[in-house]
Amino acid sequence: MDISTLIGLIVSVLVLLKAVVGSVEDTFNGLSLLIVVVGGVAWTLVAFRLSDVINIFFILKKVLLSKSISPGQLIQKIVGFSETARKEGILALERSVQEADPFMATGIRLAVDGTGYDHSRDGAVFY
Repeated sequence: MDISTLIGLIVSVLVLLKAVVGSVEDTFNGLSLLIVVVGGVAWTLVAFRLSDVINIFFILKKVLLSKSISPGQLIQKIVGFSETARKEGILALERSVQEADPFMATGIRLAVDGTGYDHSRDGAVFY
């Protein structure tokens, strides 16, 4: 987990607590806690589909437990892909899909297949 994520979560909770009541000690008043927490959950359920609300737990897990790749390693991978495409042709990149992360694998498949990505629809739609 990145330290900035942890700091951001802590600061946002403290600011919310301070804004609701005025002092952090008074925040744990039952009524104000009920209004903020239960009201926030209730309006989140009103605003979003239940499947999206449930997915937030999986997203939080990825955010808090993700391992980031260093920019240098990422640049080396991309340079390696470009050298492979230059020397052996763009179709040779299909072998690289297995060693790439899912996001980069999708990009490699789009480049190899010569297809575009349709941003106007929900989900991954290729044309």
